Amino acid sequence: MALSFDPAKTALLSMDFQNDISSTEAAFAQMVGFASAIAASGVIPNTAKLLAAARAADMPVIHIVVDPTVASQFQNPTRGEFLQLLGNPDADPILVPGSWGAAIHDDVAPQGDEPVIGKWVFSAFASSNLHETLQAKGITDVMLTGVVTDFVIDATCWDAVDLGYNVIVVDDCCCSANEADHRHAIKKMAARSDIAMLGEVLAVLG
Repeated sequence: MALSFDPAKTALLSMDFQNDISSTEAAFAQMVGFASAIAASGVIPNTAKLLAAARAADMPVIHIVVDPTVASQFQNPTRGEFLQLLGNPDADPILVPGSWGAAIHDDVAPQGDEPVIGKWVFSAFASSNLHETLQAKGITDVMLTGVVTDFVIDATCWDAVDLGYNVIVVDDCCCSANEADHRHAIKKMAARSDIAMLGEVLAVLG
C-alpha cells in the first residue's frame, strides 16, 4: 500500500542529533561507534532533506534532545552497558546544557520557532512535555527520524503507539551503531508502525 499521511496532522520528530551523539568530532560518538555509522549511513543529509520538505509543506517539526536537567524519574538507572557509560564518573561529561556537545548538529538544526523539547534518556515522551505539545497542535500521527534506531526510535515508537498515535518510521533517516542493529529494530517496529523510505515521504510532501 502506498504511503499516505496528512502533513497538517503529522509531526516530524527529529531526535537526538546532538553533536556529542552524532558528530564525527565528538569523543563519545566515536567511542560507542555512532560517529562512523552515522557518517556512513547518510542519515544527517537525508534528514536535512526531509526537514526542508516538511517546512515547505507546513508540516510541524519538533526537535528532541537529551537534557539531563529535565529528568523526572526517581533515580538514574545504572544497569546496562550504555547506561553505565553515561554514568561513568571518570569519563568526560557529555550533553552538558549550553555546550557544543549538547547542541543540535548544524545540518539539522532548528529553524524559526520550531520547538526543541528535552527528554531523558531514550523515549522522546520520557520526562518531557511532548505528548501535551502534540495534543495542543492536533497531531494524530508522528514521523520518527534520528539516532539511534534501536534505542531512541524504538522506545519512542512504543510510547507513541501506547498513547494512541499512528507512527511512521523513516528508515533511511534513522541509524544505529551498526547496520545489523538498525535492521533488527526496523523489523520489530514494522509490527506497530509504517516503515517508509525518504523518497516515499518526499513524494507525499510534493
